[in-house]
Amino acid sequence: MATTTIIPSAALGSPARFRKGEVTIVSLICLIAPVGAGIYLSPLRSWFVIALLMALYFLFLGRWISGRPLGVLVNERNLMSLSRFQIGTPLLLSAKANQTPAPNTVAKASEALNEPAAEIQTNNQGTLYSNAHISDASLTDMFQGDEIGNTAYVDVAKVQMFYFTVVVIVAYSYALYSAMSHIYPQEGFMMPVPPTALVGLVGN
Repeated sequence: MATTTIIPSAALGSPARFRKGEVTIVSLICLIAPVGAGIYLSPLRSWFVIALLMALYFLFLGRWISGRPLGVLVNERNLMSLSRFQIGTPLLLSAKANQTPAPNTVAKASEALNEPAAEIQTNNQGTLYSNAHISDASLTDMFQGDEIGNTAYVDVAKVQMFYFTVVVIVAYSYALYSAMSHIYPQEGFMMPVPPTALVGLVGN
């Protein structure tokens, strides 16, 4: 009688995910701890604690759902998305998902990426390049073109937007730090309001 060999999922290359008990415990900690920080810590310290817990929970959710810590940045095309890093919406890409790529662009992408043309055509969404598996996603995806014809090249506009986003995060964090460092009960507290033009720039 032949015996059946069971191969662990890790050996097949599938990403390891957390168990339900671990998910429950971590979720409760990340949801309850911010409340305690807001009650028992100073505004400045509680802000740091809440921001840290939020970042850790994002990493946890990525590992839990996608099998990798940066899974929250991976979009439906199995690519790490600059729009997700900015918490934005890629509205301009929706129309391209229904278009048909030209045969020569597939051939050029196949040569540049050293990837079979048939595989590119199987995974693409319209003229948009897609990876076959979520494990193929990489941080470099955020700086490459979205379409099959330019996915093998650096998108300068994305590099600029990445730097703009980082500068905005640092500047607003400093503004928030300064505001929380001078809180007096009689004066109250108001969150710093970023300029409308800056919000529009990062939100695109």
